Amino acid sequence: GFCVALHEALYGTRPFEGTSLEALSQAAREGRVRPPGRDSKVPTRVRRAVRRGLSARPEARYPSMEALLDALAPRTLRTSTWVCAAVVGLGLLGMGLDYVVAHRHEARCAQETEKLAAAWSPERRERVRAAFLATHTPYAASAWEAVSSALDAQATRWRALRTESCLATSREGTPTAWAMTACLDNRLWHLAAVTEVLEKADARTVQNAPQMVASLEGLAGCRGALALATRPQPPDALRPQVDAAHRQLAEARARLDAGDHAGGLALTTALLARIEGLDYRPLTAEVLALHGRLHALVGQLKASEELLYRALWAAEAGRDDETVARVWILLVWVVGEQMARMDEAPRLVQHARAALERLGRERDPELATELHLRMGGMWLVQGNLDEADREFTQGLALSREAYGPDSLRTALFLAGLGRVRSRQLRGAESLALYEQVQRLRERQWGPEHPSLALNLNNMASELLAQGRPHVLVIEAARSGIAHANQPGFAEVFDGLRAALARAEAQEGLAALLARYPELRGVGYRELESGLLHRLDNDTSGVLLAARDRLLAAAQAAGSNLVVLAGDFERFWDELDGQPSVGLRAGMFHATTGYS
Repeated sequence: GFCVALHEALYGTRPFEGTSLEALSQAAREGRVRPPGRDSKVPTRVRRAVRRGLSARPEARYPSMEALLDALAPRTLRTSTWVCAAVVGLGLLGMGLDYVVAHRHEARCAQETEKLAAAWSPERRERVRAAFLATHTPYAASAWEAVSSALDAQATRWRALRTESCLATSREGTPTAWAMTACLDNRLWHLAAVTEVLEKADARTVQNAPQMVASLEGLAGCRGALALATRPQPPDALRPQVDAAHRQLAEARARLDAGDHAGGLALTTALLARIEGLDYRPLTAEVLALHGRLHALVGQLKASEELLYRALWAAEAGRDDETVARVWILLVWVVGEQMARMDEAPRLVQHARAALERLGRERDPELATELHLRMGGMWLVQGNLDEADREFTQGLALSREAYGPDSLRTALFLAGLGRVRSRQLRGAESLALYEQVQRLRERQWGPEHPSLALNLNNMASELLAQGRPHVLVIEAARSGIAHANQPGFAEVFDGLRAALARAEAQEGLAALLARYPELRGVGYRELESGLLHRLDNDTSGVLLAARDRLLAAAQAAGSNLVVLAGDFERFWDELDGQPSVGLRAGMFHATTGYS
């Protein structure tokens, strides 16, 4: 305002000190005006008037511009000289002053962007790289390459947008410009929290690094969104505590994305206690929402539901439409999908859609795609394949438009559609979608990442269901087992081993029938699944059935099934790629009758 410009004209410096926007704002809120130099010759009367005009509390300032000018009005010739000199100086400088001010704005904005170094600097970059490689996981190097590339791009985008918002704030000072700046600073806290966790990476952190980086998407949403200006802003007196809480909240989100759910819960629990007396509803809603999400991730679904409803009420009381929409989407996931309360699903969906419509789908593509993803998962769990198909298809189109064809979010929609197609018995389409996911995730994460096992398991199961060549199933299953042999993948690992056993059994049976076609038709069905499972055991279901059902006929014809054991021994030695489980011994025992 006027007093800021007059202070700069009289003293040659800005009234408030600070190397960052946060520090400058803090100084202004606390009324910490830079003291004049000892050689200053500005009269005390003028100095006091300017100082009052810069007061942090509005009621402490002059009630009007007329009152301020009256206080500055000269009482003596000497005072008149100083005031007039300042005012004349401001007028005579003209375009030159405009140039100086613009140059100062650019210099200050360049200084503002330097706080990026606290989140991502060459030094931190090197520490993160060293932490990744120190885990000695086979995918650490490729994960580092993907993560460093994404974080470098994020830092470049942040610097450009933050400079843009700073200059806009200096020129215009509009609520939208300030909201854009606040949004970008909030994103910077999240980036700093993520890189701090990555700097101390263990094997689990490296494994979850793609999700952590993906959580940083949406930076461009801070630019020029008029609706940003309508988000609740804390009173000046509360802003330091609210900002500090947001930084801790960003750390808890980073813990969640790293897979450290217990660590995230510890942070949100402490944060809830810390803000208890703050009485700022939008912040309470944000913390409760993350606290509820973390409870769901550790399996405490009932507690999660209660916390999410508390978050919803706080967000509505605080008029925070964005958090309202986010919480309804979380309730669709927790209540509709995880708890499978089918009777409540339609109501939850209507609330979530209405909240997003009020917010504006174009404002935040992250929330719009998240709703499609959660609704698709809920309908799939409940067996409503048509609705699941519709949600995943619409979400896929939106994700490709907002984030690009190679984003992690796009891969999630492709995988969801693959599951729907499998349930619809459209196996060829399902497999094609899984293959797209595989190529996309290998580009994102590298070929050695353990999370690839999830999709490989889907591929192996679909290949088995389609009766595709066994060698394809075995290749997918063995590759998946190699990836899934990591902590946290026990269920996937067991599923892949079962698929491998079935595929190897089918491969062995096919080779055996090719050599001994007289065994065709033995048993109830040539590829009956129960027999195939038992083919991997110490007693072969197929050949034991042959011995039981045909023994009398064979003996009457003068044949001896035991002779087959010797032939089978030579046959097995000639077979390429012998199965890794106990199929050989099982077949030998069955044919010799020792079982």
